[in-house]
Amino acid sequence: MTLNLVLATGVAYAAVVVVIIFCIWRVAAPHRKLTPRGQAREAVREPSDKNVVYLTRDSDRAWWTDKFGVSTDVLRAAMRQVGPMSKDIERHLAIQGRDREALPA
Repeated sequence: MTLNLVLATGVAYAAVVVVIIFCIWRVAAPHRKLTPRGQAREAVREPSDKNVVYLTRDSDRAWWTDKFGVSTDVLRAAMRQVGPMSKDIERHLAIQGRDREALPA
């Protein structure tokens, strides 16, 4: 009886240690730096829905800012004005670009 209790306690402690290690690994995983190959793969990835602009993932943010040729702040400002639909944002940024070109230097 005593041996079974010792074994059960040891297994329980081992399970707790495994859970703790797993939790630490999950918390640290997003903070790990990508390898150069991983960064290249992340930068090339296109968004799953090209009709709606989502800026939550770094890869989506990089793709949309490259597509429109603007900074993230300009893209966020356009989204606040016209919404998240890519065609609306594209039209809005084109109008803004024409307005800037028409201004005297």
